[in-house]
Amino acid sequence: MSLPKLQTSSSWMNSLTKVDEFMHISRRMRAIALQIAVGGMVLTIIGMGFAATGYMSPVVGAIAQEAIDVFEVLNALRAAFPLKVIYESQKHVNKTCFSEP
Repeated sequence: MSLPKLQTSSSWMNSLTKVDEFMHISRRMRAIALQIAVGGMVLTIIGMGFAATGYMSPVVGAIAQEAIDVFEVLNALRAAFPLKVIYESQKHVNKTCFSEP
């Protein structure tokens, strides 16, 4: 017994929508991770520059490093909040996947 054509295309649409959704999620997570890593390194290097030139004592440097770490953790929390729309519109998926050559 074969499935009706409408259900088959609907299952394809659901599956393609999920793939598109996961691609958007992975790109967003990668961008957030890179921003956190690079931002933390830049702030730490700036702090080391101040410490090396004598403008910052070791105690202030340690406190500044902990503040940078807390900032990075709080910045990483934005990955926990989902975007309102994370995949392309249904019209776009229909046009690209089911168009005739």
